[in-house]
Amino acid sequence: MRQKIENGASVDVFASADMEQPHQLALGHPERLVILFARNSLCALGRSTLSLDQTNLLDRLLDPAVRLATSTPGSDPLGTYSWQVFARAETLKPGARAILEAKAKKLVGGGEKTPPLVPGKGAVQGIFLSDQADVMLIYCSAVPALQSDMPFLTSIKLPASLAVEPADGMIILDYKPVALRFVAFVMSEEGHATLRSYGFEPAASASPAHL
Repeated sequence: MRQKIENGASVDVFASADMEQPHQLALGHPERLVILFARNSLCALGRSTLSLDQTNLLDRLLDPAVRLATSTPGSDPLGTYSWQVFARAETLKPGARAILEAKAKKLVGGGEKTPPLVPGKGAVQGIFLSDQADVMLIYCSAVPALQSDMPFLTSIKLPASLAVEPADGMIILDYKPVALRFVAFVMSEEGHATLRSYGFEPAASASPAHL
């Protein structure tokens, strides 16, 4: 989406699951404000047969018999965050990063390169319904809806030793009134309540673009 905007797509406000994409759109445009509006967290979503908990998670991820799915780093923020988790795993068990990067199946987040695996189902649902993986790193905010659709899955929040903190950013690209009203709503008490109801932690702040 960021690339489409750079190529001329008409957009008033752009929101991303990271801060990098908004900052890229702000380069050379000091009039554009980048806003950190929410934070998320990462969970491991996996088959109940794995009996995941915070003490055994890394061992399960490293187990050669456990199939690991991720989003695509570089193309999708979730994939980039997953690779950051792998880097943190390296500090706990030397060699873990290389093992996790090698075994991770990048099954979503790659645009046309990673189409849904099951027609009529979401990309993540397709991974498990088509039996492509046993566990995936996912935004915790997405877990309730996924487990509702696939009750055979369990989830745990990543332990502090592996956790990264996804930051959700947006940028105002056109200062028309409707765009400003939308951003004001997101940053309002009502907007914060809406974000919390979907598992996000509001964290609104604004700053000029970093050039």
